[in-house]
Amino acid sequence: MISRRLRQGFTLIEMSITIAVIVIVSIVIYANYNEINDTGEILAVGEQLREDVRLAQNFSVSAHLNRGKLTNGWGVYFNRNTNKYVVFSDLNSNKTYDFPTKILIHGSETITAGKFKDSSNNANDVQLGDGSNYMPTVTTAGDAPYGTNRFSFTGSQYLFTSPADLVLGTEDFTLDVIVSDTSYTTAPQTIIMAGHSDDTSDVNYEYRLYRDSSTTLKFDIRNDSGTVYTLTSSSTITGNNKSRHVAIVRNGRYLMMFVDGQTHDTIDIGANTSIWSQAENTYIGAQCSSYSSGCTGFTNYHNGYISEVRLTKGWANWFEAFTTPTSARDADEEKYREIKLPPGVVFERLYRGATTTNELNIYFSPINYWMYTSSTINTERAEIVINRAGMADTGEPGDTPRTFYVWPSGLISLK
Repeated sequence: MISRRLRQGFTLIEMSITIAVIVIVSIVIYANYNEINDTGEILAVGEQLREDVRLAQNFSVSAHLNRGKLTNGWGVYFNRNTNKYVVFSDLNSNKTYDFPTKILIHGSETITAGKFKDSSNNANDVQLGDGSNYMPTVTTAGDAPYGTNRFSFTGSQYLFTSPADLVLGTEDFTLDVIVSDTSYTTAPQTIIMAGHSDDTSDVNYEYRLYRDSSTTLKFDIRNDSGTVYTLTSSSTITGNNKSRHVAIVRNGRYLMMFVDGQTHDTIDIGANTSIWSQAENTYIGAQCSSYSSGCTGFTNYHNGYISEVRLTKGWANWFEAFTTPTSARDADEEKYREIKLPPGVVFERLYRGATTTNELNIYFSPINYWMYTSSTINTERAEIVINRAGMADTGEPGDTPRTFYVWPSGLISLK
């Protein structure tokens, strides 16, 4: 028999109490779930950080190549402002993630009002001629490399740029370009020249690459004492519209010329020789012949095509015969991998020792296996604190900070 109470059903008060209990329990479960979920995501990010720092450490010890390039060690760069980090290979021996490429002109950049920004991280202004005259045209004619655009010079045009960091000093460097001649003249034809805007003589250049009157390629570079060193190609380079990759490399005390990946000349300039250090301007396609608060005259114009002009500082890209590039150059050749933190997760704090910073480089030396932070041997641990965005020190359930430590010994831990 069914009891009288069951036949009457639940009262309104009983139903209200039951619903209230269910709501309260659901809120508690949901809050705990969110906290667990937040904590789990933070821990997952911490584990990924551990893996990537360990990867850089292992790559450095094993002398791992980056896209076929020799490196001077590996590291991880953290940026608090962007909430990104980069696993990088050190190419220019400064133990930090930066951009060795100081000039990069593909020939396919967007031109507006007679000028454009080059493709390096510096985004240097490059002017065509004087901005309205003597401007090379852009074309895909001939055997344009990679099927992309290049600049066409017909005997009275030039490009002009003033990079912020042109001084070579005693550093390694690589200057390379893809160039071709469409016609032969007995006068020299300038491909690239770096000089000073206040000089009164056209001989005061830092360096120049040109085809001389005998159709060989030459590269002149001047040291601080005025001595000029000259590299010369071992074969003639004639005006047959054939594109060639030309690279000039300083590797320690040696200066080398490569044409299409083959060694053409090598000279010993001395380990501590400093290259002339007053160059400010770079001219492409012509040689500046007179100065008066800037270049006022040009000579030795190039006839042909020029593209993929690149200057890297602190890095000898090649030091023996190599396979020539098959694609356009990259302005960020140190980057191996870039990782953006998940939405809602941030670098709450970065520490170099006891000092907070917005950018942090952790680098592992393949020579002594020391850990460096921001190019200095680290005697204290580096710390990276990750958390939910906006939750620092709130004490709320979403405030789930985790501290990632990298110790001077190379030990990596997550607290």
